[in-house]
Amino acid sequence: MLRYENVPMKCADLGTPNAIPDVRGLPRSNPPHARVDPGMPAEEGAWVGQGHVHTMLPYTMLDGYDRDLKPSSLRMAVLENEFLRAEFAVDLGGRLWGLYSKTEGRELLFRNDVFQPANLALRNAWFSGGVEWNCGIIGHHAHTASPLFAAHYANRAGGETLKMWEYERKRGLVFIVRATLCRDVLLVRVTVENPHEGSTYVYWWSNMAVEQHETTRIVVPATHYYTYGSGKDGMPEAHRTPVPDYGYFPARHGYAYDYFFQIPEDRQKFEAAVESDGRGFVQFSTPNLIGRKLFVWGTESQGGRTWNRWLSHDDRYYAETQAGLLHSQMEHRPMAGKTSFEWTEGYAALSGDPDLLCKSEIRQASAYTENILTLGGRFDLVNDADAYFDPADGAEEILDSCGSGWGALTEKALGHPLSENASFPAASIREDSPEADFLALCETGSLPAKSPVLTEGYPIDYFGGAMGGAFLEKLENAPHKGWYEWLELGCFYYEAGSVDAAEAALKKSLADRKTPLALAALARLKAARGHGAEGVGLMKEAVARMEEDGGEYVRLVIAAADFIKAHGDPAEAEEIIRAAVEKRPAYLENGRIALLYIQILVRQGGDEQLEKAEEILVKVPEVADMREGEVSTSAVWIELYRAIMAKETGKDPGEIPVDEVLKAHPVPAGIDFRMSGYQPH
Repeated sequence: MLRYENVPMKCADLGTPNAIPDVRGLPRSNPPHARVDPGMPAEEGAWVGQGHVHTMLPYTMLDGYDRDLKPSSLRMAVLENEFLRAEFAVDLGGRLWGLYSKTEGRELLFRNDVFQPANLALRNAWFSGGVEWNCGIIGHHAHTASPLFAAHYANRAGGETLKMWEYERKRGLVFIVRATLCRDVLLVRVTVENPHEGSTYVYWWSNMAVEQHETTRIVVPATHYYTYGSGKDGMPEAHRTPVPDYGYFPARHGYAYDYFFQIPEDRQKFEAAVESDGRGFVQFSTPNLIGRKLFVWGTESQGGRTWNRWLSHDDRYYAETQAGLLHSQMEHRPMAGKTSFEWTEGYAALSGDPDLLCKSEIRQASAYTENILTLGGRFDLVNDADAYFDPADGAEEILDSCGSGWGALTEKALGHPLSENASFPAASIREDSPEADFLALCETGSLPAKSPVLTEGYPIDYFGGAMGGAFLEKLENAPHKGWYEWLELGCFYYEAGSVDAAEAALKKSLADRKTPLALAALARLKAARGHGAEGVGLMKEAVARMEEDGGEYVRLVIAAADFIKAHGDPAEAEEIIRAAVEKRPAYLENGRIALLYIQILVRQGGDEQLEKAEEILVKVPEVADMREGEVSTSAVWIELYRAIMAKETGKDPGEIPVDEVLKAHPVPAGIDFRMSGYQPH
């Protein structure tokens, strides 16, 4: 019933974590509250704006991926019976990759045929398709592109249960996802534990991608939905609006949009995506998973179409139906120490009368769908599912693979297990992993020596998060503290909000040895404190030091150029890029470097420079880590051809309207990420 398969598909290279610490802003002592609609429950309105983070430390960023698809495979845990086949990518956040109905002969989800990361997650790397499990912090979670622990066992219902889990160290949470099959339903039970004495925040959304067609309709038993925007004073505003009679057809939405549905307390919790033939997909749950959401990319904006192709390398559209612990995604829910949240979800095919599902008024369609699920025993199933998740008498839980070593390290530092429901074996601390450095700290009181030479795949991670204090005393009391120890301490203090201590520690790191990582971290900290100009020299020195040490790290070059453009003289940023490209011409194969280089050439504005810029740009260099909302590629296209047209007409570039540029030189679809008609000035 449960087995592991290597499923063939084309995959991009995920690359290695970014060694540069994620220093990006300062903690907010008084998080702003949004103005909330009177229809929002009082406690949820109070939580809006609470629990936000100013850094993803202690995590490193995952931005080393590419867009070069090559024949490969992904390891899947496969649950299968005569009704369903469910594939879980246990090495990629446990993503439910596909759910195939054998009885109906169709895939129920948007099943991506490739593995292609893009810059949409909290740690950057994210990929579309299937069902994603999001724990801890608003956004696509820290483990979405990382391995989870995986095990299996025989359950009391006579089947097998897949169990996946990890330690989310930012919040200090243990999250567990169990999955099994009951005839034609995939059952998923989620447990989120706060194993520590102190309180924290919790967040959870299960994100389901469904294929979007012209007639796809979303059916949800909601009377109202929330949207968020900014008021005239910039303060976030939450608006509550009645659900229209016709409901929601994703293909009718021109631009990207979020709808957060408010399902009445006395209604069952579900959301379905149905087609004009009366067939579709439905997710339903126990009553405590109260939130439901629809996200669409939009079909009118070129950016929405580009993002669909960018994530899947094909022309299929998808929309996301989502389910969460709260009504919207602007809130973190407070969670007391030594407590847990648990719920059960069901995933299944849905079939019914096409007229009632797709053509009737939305309240009639949702009542009809709820009736189908009720008569089919779906809600009874999720509300009484213990037998499908409890181990059978004498059943042994068999560990299939490990996640990170941080759970085991935290247990070692604390001196006791984190959870009775999830184990973190010592074997998860691999000898060649950065976690091994902190195992040495626990066992010897010191971090091992580390080379300062920064190269691709540099083996470093940072301690911190909810239980960073378990390592802090050991590191502060280390008999010798050199550049590595002070760098780690500086990053810990920064994440913890002790900014003065962070700056002092980073300076001590540099006093021991000037390393690119500490120089870059201090530069970013200066900028976070409003002194970016002071950080420019530090960033330039970071690149110079890397070169002197014999290192090579393209992400530091990019970070330095971006930083200097933002806080110093653009000409100095140009020099960083120019020197890097002249020394290593292959850097121009990196889309981000190519984009920065084109911007330099356009700014210089000479005939030779514009010709060179056009030569590079017409190859449509793919900037692998394009951020959601970023329009830099279309902006540089417009500015390049504005400059060329100015040369041709003898005008100043500012005299040529953007519309005129776009009419003469339309932005190629492959680099046009404008989501809502945005035009650069």
